Amino acid sequence: MLRSNVTYINRYTYEGGNPLLRPSIINRLSLDASWKWIYFNARYTHARDAIIQQSSTYSEDAPTISMLKYLNKYDSDKLYATLSLSPTIGPWSPQLTLMLLQQWYMVDMPDGTRKNFNSPMGSFSWRNNFRLPWGLLLDVDASLDTPGDNENFHLYRTAWCLDVSLRKSFLKDRLSLQLQGRDLFNSSDNDGILYGGNRTMKLDQQTRRSFTLTLRYKFNPSKSKYKGTGAGQEQRNRM
Repeated sequence: MLRSNVTYINRYTYEGGNPLLRPSIINRLSLDASWKWIYFNARYTHARDAIIQQSSTYSEDAPTISMLKYLNKYDSDKLYATLSLSPTIGPWSPQLTLMLLQQWYMVDMPDGTRKNFNSPMGSFSWRNNFRLPWGLLLDVDASLDTPGDNENFHLYRTAWCLDVSLRKSFLKDRLSLQLQGRDLFNSSDNDGILYGGNRTMKLDQQTRRSFTLTLRYKFNPSKSKYKGTGAGQEQRNRM
């Protein structure tokens, strides 16, 4: 299935009554294909007068202070390709998603030059759901982002993450208990550099491993009007 559409972004910021941002028009061309548990999507976008975040000097009296603001900066072209595989193998329901981003975008550098940010970026996720005995549901999810460019941001280090969750329902799904661990290996540090304007900004995001225990109770659960049976019911219960 081939789709094409145009998005008109009328986003303005006012300073002293004068608009600082021009409207941005985004054209999209998308192709979708699926067969059984295989899904593929390719999408191309062209943004005229793309809106990005860029740093600038706060004032002449404080040149060492930078301020981030939204600006119209050139045209942006992006190509996305996504492949998703979601078979069901007995009690195991995996979903593997592979996504590639390729962009063509010019960025202003602090030395006054312009650089083409066109390094591709890959994003991968592997979600696994296991239906265990005694009504237990186990989720093991992993994700990974490769270095690359997105607008005027450059990710220079591979970041990955592993989450685990164990859930059990009681009283006909009225009561549920879930134990969840996020970023078990403290590895989801999306370190990158934001370019453009009067300086570069290094973003060093700290990892945050966490564990949560959640207890839920449904006081007035609504009954589903769906009377059929099948794999879709299992997915609704999981959600």
